[in-house]
Amino acid sequence: MIRYKKGICEKCGNERMIVNKTYRLCYYCNQIRLHGTPYKKRKPTGEMNLFKEIWNDRPHVSEISVRNLEVFAGRMSMLFPNMFAHILDKKNYPNERNNPDNIMLVHPEEHTLIDQGTEKQRKEYEKKYNCSFDIFYKKKEKLKSCR
Repeated sequence: MIRYKKGICEKCGNERMIVNKTYRLCYYCNQIRLHGTPYKKRKPTGEMNLFKEIWNDRPHVSEISVRNLEVFAGRMSMLFPNMFAHILDKKNYPNERNNPDNIMLVHPEEHTLIDQGTEKQRKEYEKKYNCSFDIFYKKKEKLKSCR
């Protein structure tokens, strides 16, 4: 049985269990030493700034179901970016990524249904909230025809 002692990690300076006695590293810092940076840095796209502009300009309701979005308004909320659905997808239309006309303000549940839901799931949602995803698809056709 290996016994680790608590100590100050030489890399991060936090008091943790030291797993590498030679370098005096905690588990996390030792993993970085062995395998490199665990997280891939993302290039800034400017999307978050655009989302904040849209949030300030538009009413805080879903464009599909008119459900209130104020409950997700916290800037640090994980769901905040999930309230902005790209009408033309970012992969096939990279130039439309930061176009405000290409973004709809939607409830996070609706965003999931648009991206990953089935037609049956969308129909059930439409019945439950008395709404229609046709708004999204009409905007999509309009944007495609303008390109």
